[in-house]
Amino acid sequence: MPINWIKEGEKDILYVDLSGISDQVILIGKSELAFEEVSKSPHEKTLILLDFTNTSLGPDFMAIGKERVAEILAEKNVKTAMIGITGLKRVLFKGYQTFTSSKAVLFDLKEQALDYLSQD
Repeated sequence: MPINWIKEGEKDILYVDLSGISDQVILIGKSELAFEEVSKSPHEKTLILLDFTNTSLGPDFMAIGKERVAEILAEKNVKTAMIGITGLKRVLFKGYQTFTSSKAVLFDLKEQALDYLSQD
């Protein structure tokens, strides 16, 4: 299941598995489902783990993501960790962060990301 709530200790974390997706239409559709889930979250702070391992991030996805992230950050308190952002994608993401209010933190391993999210 690409979007589900997982437990890490006492914390509920929204795990959004977008790994291996190369079709931008599918990627955007699954991302919209994730944004809807975050919007419905009853938690005071929503913890999110995004997995982009072997995912193709195209310009349409990035544009929509930028817009939707701004909307979510305006209405929700979130803490986000990402995995699978490597190489050129990591460099591009750092540029993306410069132009958005995203404070997502990048990790190499899922376990590191979960540790970060559960420390709150």
